[in-house]
Amino acid sequence: MMLDTPATIAITGNGPIGLEAALYARFLGYQVILVGKTSLADMLATGDSIELDLRLSDLSSTLGRAALAAHDEQQSISLDTSLLSCKGWYESYLGPLSRTDLLADQQKWQVTLESISLSEKGLLLTAGDSDESLEVDAVIDGKEQSLPIDRVYQLPEVRLQGISPGSLESAFRVGLSAIRELFALLGGRQDLDLYDSVGYLPGADDST
Repeated sequence: MMLDTPATIAITGNGPIGLEAALYARFLGYQVILVGKTSLADMLATGDSIELDLRLSDLSSTLGRAALAAHDEQQSISLDTSLLSCKGWYESYLGPLSRTDLLADQQKWQVTLESISLSEKGLLLTAGDSDESLEVDAVIDGKEQSLPIDRVYQLPEVRLQGISPGSLESAFRVGLSAIRELFALLGGRQDLDLYDSVGYLPGADDST
């Protein structure tokens, strides 16, 4: 189903793939609300015992690197930057990415999500630890929950516990591919691929 802009998408899970999906959505003109009780930094802390021995090029996207370069032209972005731990991944890439102009001003809803249901205007999200609710046009769920509700879309979650560096890189790449396919569906264009089209921008390089 196509989702025309402007529309508001709630993204649950607060993981690396959720952040990349939020960035992709913002580049396309959607508004984004990041929903989750745990912050991205806290989530990644569960994987701090993993010795990554990877590079920035292994755990970043062309879109993310282009966003970083556009946010701060003086910031040096090297694809060879060593990522030795999940903390290093956050400090070198995910944290700065969350603070770029496209994402920093997007609403964050720090709650435990209890339910998602259809409403007159779209989808109604209800918090489990308060009486708060939120109405959006679509939900991208990064928790791998199977919800048979129209306009709720799933993305794979990057699990950190007990994962090897190679498996982490593979899971991240699978997530980026899923993002590309999802927004091609939402945009009604099978050829839509921002990861490829931003390759000419400073800092992006030519690979996702």
